[in-house]
Amino acid sequence: MARLLETRLPLANGRVEPELYNRMVRILELSFEGFDPTATYQYTDTTRDQNLFNRGDVIWNLTELALQVYDGAEWQTLYAPSGKGVGATGELGTITVQASGSTTVFIS
Repeated sequence: MARLLETRLPLANGRVEPELYNRMVRILELSFEGFDPTATYQYTDTTRDQNLFNRGDVIWNLTELALQVYDGAEWQTLYAPSGKGVGATGELGTITVQASGSTTVFIS
């Protein structure tokens, strides 16, 4: 995937000094390995399926409006909005709460 690099390097005309060259190479190294925790890549189903992803990659699926993670074989939905809120389902048998004694709360 292509990526735009954010740099503040000056333009050189003619010979480039070693300091500038080394600085530019270091910025390129850091940029290619960069991670922005505030940005989630966004893809449609079509563009997602045309790219190669690593296990653990997280994307926002524009087709399904869902946050998904790649498990190495298929995409798993982590979050998908339901109407105006967030919905989740789960299963729970018993909860045991211990304070000074033990209390069991049954949830059905």
